[in-house]
Amino acid sequence: MANIWLLFLLFPILTVVDDESLAIGTRVATIGLLLLFAAFHIKGYLVLVQRELGEVREPNRSPLGSFVDPLGSKLWFVGLLITAVTAFALAAWAILGVLPFIISFAMFHFSWPTAITTFLASLTVSILGPLSAGRLNDFWFFAIIVVSAGGAMMLTRLNLEQQERSSLLRTELIVSNERERVARDVHDVLGHSLTAIILKTQVVEQILSAPEPTGAAIDEARRQLAEMQDVSRGALAEIRTTVGGLRATTLSNELAAARAVLADADVTLTVQGDINSVPHGDTLGWVVREAVTNIVRHARADTCHIRLADEGTLLEISDDGRGRQNGAEGNGIRGVRERMASSGLALHVEDGPERGTLLRVTRADGTDR
Repeated sequence: MANIWLLFLLFPILTVVDDESLAIGTRVATIGLLLLFAAFHIKGYLVLVQRELGEVREPNRSPLGSFVDPLGSKLWFVGLLITAVTAFALAAWAILGVLPFIISFAMFHFSWPTAITTFLASLTVSILGPLSAGRLNDFWFFAIIVVSAGGAMMLTRLNLEQQERSSLLRTELIVSNERERVARDVHDVLGHSLTAIILKTQVVEQILSAPEPTGAAIDEARRQLAEMQDVSRGALAEIRTTVGGLRATTLSNELAAARAVLADADVTLTVQGDINSVPHGDTLGWVVREAVTNIVRHARADTCHIRLADEGTLLEISDDGRGRQNGAEGNGIRGVRERMASSGLALHVEDGPERGTLLRVTRADGTDR
């Protein structure tokens, strides 16, 4: 969507076309350079999109992973500068209209120092260039455009960085709370159980240390040992439940989590169907979790619809986002597909009827029951 602003390149192109002081060959060459400028701009943003989708590995992701200095972006940025300077040499001041695009590219591809330097350099060119040629009265508005565009893009970047920081903090808080829960549960379970076991071993030790234990004493020792076994088994079961809670999922829990996560992402969620009538509910929870994660991370959707049924299609999740970009499946979808197969279900990932992505879960054998 960022490349839609390239429509504003029509203004310098039309200015060159209408400039009768330029030779026909110069006009054609300048227009060609501006089109090449647009191609470099688009290619650079494709590199950015690939990085956001995880198709390009980023060695550095701090504080905002999108704003790093990959070699690909640098090359296309150099291409932008070369074409802009060459076009300026041919058509002079009409080419100042490309400065906001250069600022935009730097702002959303590079580190803050590089982006600010590019902005200040562009502002200097927009003021000192016409001033040195005595034509500031004719081209003063370019400085206003550069300041406005640069300021707007800085605010946009700051907002994006703040959103990602907030998301990271929420994730860290969830992990921290879960660690505290596990630590608390393990402490409570083991603390109580081990204390009981220690007391019972002391009782057994006292009984067995007597010179000649009576039959009643032996029976008491046996009873204490049996209770120790019961306490140990109970503690082991509770520990398994506590640890298993880190990986367990249910459809009801995931739907509740989906409402919260999608609301934070400004995505409207609608749910149709009775959750209590859907078979394989715990297994379907994994599909909801992965689908919601992908919608928030990649889809840029406004709405999401989840339909539950007890026959035919058990679960259907659709969104109105930008859909699958290249048809490739990530590790998350592959893992869910394997989980569905182990439960006798099949996961289908398709393009939506109009836009977005559609996920369907059916029985692998194609039956309704």
